[in-house]
Amino acid sequence: MAMQTKLPMGIESFREIRTGGFYYVDKTGLIKTLLENPGKVNH
Repeated sequence: MAMQTKLPMGIESFREIRTGGFYYVDKTGLIKTLLENPGKVNH
């Protein structure tokens, strides 16, 4: 069986996410984009 990356459901500790083999997406760039381009959905 292929090993699947786990989703960090309910885990708030960044250390636990990084050391526990969980899937992580850095959305820092998305926040900047949303703040620079306000629209009906995100303001």
